[in-house]
Amino acid sequence: MPCSPTRSTRACQADRECTYTPRFQARLEAANGARPVRLNVRACAHHFGDAAQALTDWARARHITDGCVTILVIDPPPCGALPEPPSDRRQAPAPGIAFTTIPLAG
Repeated sequence: MPCSPTRSTRACQADRECTYTPRFQARLEAANGARPVRLNVRACAHHFGDAAQALTDWARARHITDGCVTILVIDPPPCGALPEPPSDRRQAPAPGIAFTTIPLAG
């Protein structure tokens, strides 16, 4: 039985009001000139499309076109796990299985 919805584990990062457990990760890997750019957003099944769109919009607004957004299926945190401390979207990527990659385009 899934432990969603709950705030006692890591919650969806794509919507501040969403309390569902993330099952997906949108991962932006790109280059801004010589500097690598890596951002990750964990999202529930309802919001992983929003997360992918937000990352591509973020890259487009900064004229970053050399890279891609990969959507991965990730394992949820164990039921009853303690919440992670707040962090930015530069957190370590979760291990997962990539099921689609969206190239950034100019």
